[in-house]
Amino acid sequence: MLHNKVFFGCLLCFALLGCNKDKRTNRKISGEWEITYYKLTHSDNWIEFANELSGSILLKEDKQSSSNGFNMHISYAFPSTIGSQTIIGTFEINTHGEYLTVLEYDSLTQTTIDLNYRILTLTKTDLQLEIRDSKNYLHNYLFKKVE
Repeated sequence: MLHNKVFFGCLLCFALLGCNKDKRTNRKISGEWEITYYKLTHSDNWIEFANELSGSILLKEDKQSSSNGFNMHISYAFPSTIGSQTIIGTFEINTHGEYLTVLEYDSLTQTTIDLNYRILTLTKTDLQLEIRDSKNYLHNYLFKKVE
C-alpha cells in the first residue's frame, strides 16, 4: 500500500515537472535571436553551409493568451543557391520543451501550416533549431541572443 502511494506521488511529480519544463522553455526562448550559422543537409546527405547570412527570429511570449508570436526573417547564400525565408505565425513549446511548434498562416492558399522545430540547444546565449522540410532537407540553424 505504501509503495503504491510513493509510486503515484512520484508519477504526479514527473507530470508536474514536464508541464513546468514547457513553461520554463517558453520563458527562456522568448526574445530576439540573430542567426549566426545555417547548415543544409540535402536528402542525399550532401551538406552545404551558408557563406553569407543575415537575419533574426523574434519569439514573443504572450502571458495573457496561448498565442505566442513568431517572426523569422533570414537571408542566406549557399554555394548552390541564394534565398530568404520569412515565417510569421504563432508558436508553442511542447514535448517537455523539446519542440517549438509554429503555426504559420499562408495567405495565398488561406491555409495554416504546422512547422515543428526540434530544439537542439537552448542556453541564455544560444538557440539551435532543426527542421526537416517537405523535400526531406534538414535545416540546422544557430542563433545568438540579442542583448
